[in-house]
Amino acid sequence: MFFGLCIHDGTWKSAVYGFGDQSNLKKLRNESNLKPVPIVGSKLKRRWPISYCRELNSYSIPFLGSDVSVVRRTQRYLLENLEQSPVQYAAYMTVGGITSVIKLMFAGLFFLFFVKFGIGRQLLIKFPWLFSFGYFSKQGPTQKQVTLSFVYSS
Repeated sequence: MFFGLCIHDGTWKSAVYGFGDQSNLKKLRNESNLKPVPIVGSKLKRRWPISYCRELNSYSIPFLGSDVSVVRRTQRYLLENLEQSPVQYAAYMTVGGITSVIKLMFAGLFFLFFVKFGIGRQLLIKFPWLFSFGYFSKQGPTQKQVTLSFVYSS
């Protein structure tokens, strides 16, 4: 585990339950029959699923969290209720070198397999540190990790 990369398991649980219930969420979204938010300006250029970011000297992949959905709902609200122009949004995360990309792909496939089954979700929730290679824990980051992470990011 790296010095500043320990995250409380609340985020992990959200991912486990969110991905585990993805089919129901898709069904609910289809039933809502909401028309898409209009695109203002030129359409945002999408990156490849794995792309190299020269500015950060690192590879990046699409962020699979709920951020895009939350931003989309916010843009809908702002357009329909406050008559504000919507913005386009995409979320990516950097993952380091190509070796990290490959490791993350295998871990992601493993995770997606486990969340499909009740026993798999139970194991993922009970042992977040094991299945996340130490990145998530029930205790969250230590004070030293928080301090070092703050110093590193400043």
